[in-house]
Amino acid sequence: RKDAKGGSRGQRRDPLEYGAILRQLGLALNDHEAAMRYYRELARPHLVRFPSRLIPEVEEPQPEGVESWQPGEPLEAIDWFETVLLSPVVVPGLTTVQRVYGRSPGGEPQRAPVDLDLYVDCSGSMPNPKSQFSPITLAGAIVALSAFKAGSKVQATLWSGRNQYQCTAGFVRDADEVLRVLTGYIGGSTQFPLNVLRDSHAQRTRSDRPAHVLVLSDEGIDTILNADERGTAGADVVRQALQQARGGMTLALNAYAGWKHAGLEALRAECGIAQYRVTSWDQLIDFARDFSRTSYAEAAA
Repeated sequence: RKDAKGGSRGQRRDPLEYGAILRQLGLALNDHEAAMRYYRELARPHLVRFPSRLIPEVEEPQPEGVESWQPGEPLEAIDWFETVLLSPVVVPGLTTVQRVYGRSPGGEPQRAPVDLDLYVDCSGSMPNPKSQFSPITLAGAIVALSAFKAGSKVQATLWSGRNQYQCTAGFVRDADEVLRVLTGYIGGSTQFPLNVLRDSHAQRTRSDRPAHVLVLSDEGIDTILNADERGTAGADVVRQALQQARGGMTLALNAYAGWKHAGLEALRAECGIAQYRVTSWDQLIDFARDFSRTSYAEAAA
């Protein structure tokens, strides 16, 4: 990779050193689990306001019962009264429950969170986030955890070459599941998973939440313009997906200064796709703050 990529390490420990320290403290974590914890801890102080949309006709929540609460879901969602009634011995994920709400007609407008559709490039040209600090991975962690804090659901897709990808089970509220994808690594060739983008939004309707598409990549983002497995041009797949998603799109790229691709620039201009260069700590913090301001304003419009 080019010298500008990856940024300056400074005095920050890398994920392997962080994991070694945790294991010395008695925590039984493998490198992947340590990396998940590493980026979560780095992201927490920098969470930003995540986009939401104003819903003019609001429905009021109506309690309908309880369901199992699983580790990774918001702690504040636990219904402690019902949990203790179920069992005086609290075992997270086994006896913990959360209240389920239906909807009934209401009166006051309210804001509803925008969901996040996250695509993480882990081809051979990208740094392995489990072994070295990756600004682009931390940028994704900041945005994803900010989305969870706002009440959004997140879908994460780890991708490398054609048909080389791993996804969460759709749009989820499980931060651990998303961080596991975000910190994964395949290290193969490069081909953006157009089929996942297409299929993720094909059935989305106006009654569904909007979803913002965020892609973490490098110069390999130009593969988004290739044809999908059906022969459809990538630009057409993107146009249709964004029309269905209704939440906009952002590219955060670990690319060299001044990098541009004519075809991608044309698509960005047509679809209003934002692009940021994220190769250092300062750039990722600026990206997170600007993403919050820009995306929130667009979503509120």
